[in-house]
Amino acid sequence: MSAVLMIGGSAAAQAVDDPLTRPIATDYAARWLAPQPPKRIYGNTYLVGFRKMNVALIDTIRLGKVGVIAVATPGHTAGSTSWRWRSCEAGRCLNMVFASSINPVSVDGYRFSDPAHRAIVATFRHTIARVGALPCDILFTAHPDNSGGDVTFARFEQYPTPNPFIDPAACRKLSVSYTGIVDARLAKEAQPAVVQ
Repeated sequence: MSAVLMIGGSAAAQAVDDPLTRPIATDYAARWLAPQPPKRIYGNTYLVGFRKMNVALIDTIRLGKVGVIAVATPGHTAGSTSWRWRSCEAGRCLNMVFASSINPVSVDGYRFSDPAHRAIVATFRHTIARVGALPCDILFTAHPDNSGGDVTFARFEQYPTPNPFIDPAACRKLSVSYTGIVDARLAKEAQPAVVQ
């Protein structure tokens, strides 16, 4: 998920001070949306700020009685945001998490192991640990295949009871999986290049 949740609306609606009619970002993510000259990040990748816009700075969105809480999860993108909330049905309440991508994917030639990128690796590790520590009974991920959500949904379609999405260890499992992916990426980069 990108750094901002885009919720549409007419120009007139966006002029009203209602955070659900304009781009929404937490304070740490809003700086990535600010107007600024293009800045080279790596190779042909540039950070380009948006034109001036009215961004709603939030930590929690209220949807009826439910508070959807923003969770800073930088890594895949610098302003990446995940969301968590409690959902109750028939007297049973569960902790829900929508986890933004925590995948250390990059352009060809980018090396996380480059000493100049130590802070980025540290940010990934912090974010992955943070996701693993969230109260989490049901996990949805930006890319369902990253958490097995695609397989779980197929199972749910055939056998909805008991609900296969309910897994109090889901966020911890995702954290363990992506810790391994980051470690494997760094180990691969540490291997000498093969000359052909």
